[in-house]
Amino acid sequence: MIRIISKITACSLTVIILLIISGACEESSDQPFNKELIFPEALEIRVPLYLYQSGEREITVHGDEGFKNNIVDTVTPMPVLKWDSLETELIVAAIFSSPIQELNGEISNTGDIVCIWHSGLEQGVDGLVSFTEGRRIAAGDLDSLSPPQPLPAMQTYYWGVWSWDDSGIKIIYSSRQLTFYVK
Repeated sequence: MIRIISKITACSLTVIILLIISGACEESSDQPFNKELIFPEALEIRVPLYLYQSGEREITVHGDEGFKNNIVDTVTPMPVLKWDSLETELIVAAIFSSPIQELNGEISNTGDIVCIWHSGLEQGVDGLVSFTEGRRIAAGDLDSLSPPQPLPAMQTYYWGVWSWDDSGIKIIYSSRQLTFYVK
């Protein structure tokens, strides 16, 4: 009888250990990590290939496909930004004059933002923002927003989109850093 109980206990212990190990594996796979994203621990915001009209010209933006194939799109001084809608409350799309730098879940080079749009602005919608619906940041001061000026030509810019949880503390969605050249 004691031998049967000890076999059951050993078997139960093995099952418990396996459950703990598989639970730990499941838990770690629930944590997203994609080093291609601006915020690697967030879920992906997809940026599909899209077209927009500028005067008589049709502009192509390759989105994620451009990132994967190292394509730098050529756009107008007042580009349109488009991404798959998130239907979350706190969203930002920003254009930078230098590559976006993320450190510990925050953008460390906010002084390089040349145009920003967020879901609290009156114009623009989640998933589609024209340049004129964004705001210019004066001298890196995020509280000093004014209408944007067209981007200077012959320069490369970097852009991305991200979103926070409802508390506004944790980034839960992020796009890749995308690149365009203003002609």
